[in-house]
Amino acid sequence: MKKLLLLIVSIVMFSCGKETAAEKPARLLSQQDMENILYDVTIMQAVRSYQPQVLDTNKVDIQHYVYKKYKIDSLTYAQNNIWYAAHVEKYAAILDNVAIRVQKEKDAVTKKIDKEKKKDAVKVSPSPVSANIAKKDSLRKVVLGRTQRQQK
Repeated sequence: MKKLLLLIVSIVMFSCGKETAAEKPARLLSQQDMENILYDVTIMQAVRSYQPQVLDTNKVDIQHYVYKKYKIDSLTYAQNNIWYAAHVEKYAAILDNVAIRVQKEKDAVTKKIDKEKKKDAVKVSPSPVSANIAKKDSLRKVVLGRTQRQQK
C-alpha cells in the first residue's frame, strides 16, 4: 500500500514538470479498467505486506497476475499510468474510487470477523448448570483415586 502511494506521488511529481502533456497511449485503458487494475494492485500489495506466505504458497506474482487478468503488458500499464497521472482530475477520481472500494472491503471483513467473534463467545460461555457442577466438584479433590472426604 505504501509502495503504491509512493509510486503515485512520484508519478504525479514528475508529471508536474515542464512537459505535462503526456502522449496518449496507443491502447488507452478506460477509467474503469484503470480503477480495477489499481484496486487489484492495492489489494495484492496489502496481502504481500501482511501475509506474504499466501502469495508464496500459491506462487502468485502480482505483476504477472494483473497483466494476465487485464490482458495488458508492462508498457501499456506504464503508459496509461503516466497518461492518467498527467490528467490529475481523472487520476484523482480513480484513486478516490479505489480508496472507497478498499474501505468497503475492509468494513465487510471487519464485520465478518466481529460476527465470528460473537459466535465464538456464545459457544464458550458456560451454562449456569455446568457452572454449579464445577463449583461442587471443586470442593472435592481426588488424591490417589480417593476423594478427601473418603480419607477422613
